[in-house]
Amino acid sequence: MTYELIKMGSLYLDGKPQPVPQVPIKEGDIPKYNGTGSIVIGNTVEGKAITWVKPEGMNLLVANRAILCDVNMRHLSSNGFLHGKEISIDGRPYLCRLLKVGLSRKVPNEWDKCLDIVGEDNDIWHYISMCFWGSEQVPGATLSYACRGGYSARYWGSTAMWFSSNGHGFRPVLEPLLPKCA
Repeated sequence: MTYELIKMGSLYLDGKPQPVPQVPIKEGDIPKYNGTGSIVIGNTVEGKAITWVKPEGMNLLVANRAILCDVNMRHLSSNGFLHGKEISIDGRPYLCRLLKVGLSRKVPNEWDKCLDIVGEDNDIWHYISMCFWGSEQVPGATLSYACRGGYSARYWGSTAMWFSSNGHGFRPVLEPLLPKCA
């Protein structure tokens, strides 16, 4: 079980940097989305850096906790995170998106691969009492998307895309991109 922890980037709501939750659970201190305005991951603000887990052998950095709650799939999609959007953090380019979490617990996916490499320690992943949105729309469940976490690291569920609560959060993932040539 090998991984690296990297602190960089900050969450901005309507241009204002947000604190990183220290109690990342349903009734904790996760910043809440008010349903309007921009959600951005951008340059690092001192004291408000997001911690990312980089599992060995994967070209991904996964936030080690939900960094925003009271956010639904429509909000995340309209802000570009469903399929990913190019961002820059401290001069480096990334694709920022939702994690692929599978259409069931039995379908191979990025989240379970991360858990296989890193382990299921809640002190690393902060999944207890906080579900997070995945990128997969669930077939046969009208406008529902896969969610993981909450009860255990490998818990899988689905939630209607319009549903917002303090128990559903945004756990972004970064894919490093090559810098564009001038």
